[in-house]
Amino acid sequence: MSGRALTIVLVALALLAIAALIPPFFTNGACTAEFESRSAQAEALKSELATVSLARAYLSGHEMRFVEVSAEQCETAMPPGIEACSDGPIILTSMPVADRVCRLYRDDKVRVQLLFGRTLQLRRIQTDMKPYKIFSAPVLHQVWYWAR
Repeated sequence: MSGRALTIVLVALALLAIAALIPPFFTNGACTAEFESRSAQAEALKSELATVSLARAYLSGHEMRFVEVSAEQCETAMPPGIEACSDGPIILTSMPVADRVCRLYRDDKVRVQLLFGRTLQLRRIQTDMKPYKIFSAPVLHQVWYWAR
């Protein structure tokens, strides 16, 4: 390969790399909107998830994979993704992210934690997604959001 051809290939690769980094700057809040929508969906299901047995039945019926962590298991060795243990079981599941840009550059799922009390009643629903990144240029008085 000649020097000129190599230069063209390197410039093309550099341009492709730059082009691959651009889409997350133009989501216009779509990723955050999808996270908020998934969180609202989970909150709207409180009656279907009100007890451990109802939650198991609902998640199985909708073919949603889940992991159940007992209070004892949590206290012994807190699994990754759990910030605090409950005095009852915790059910971990997730909801897929639909937007391709958000899925690729931010997170491919919204994680859902169902925290139950000692009486096996739902106490709290917690949803999490990787946060978006902020780039700022104070000199230019500009702020750019990555996969917001």
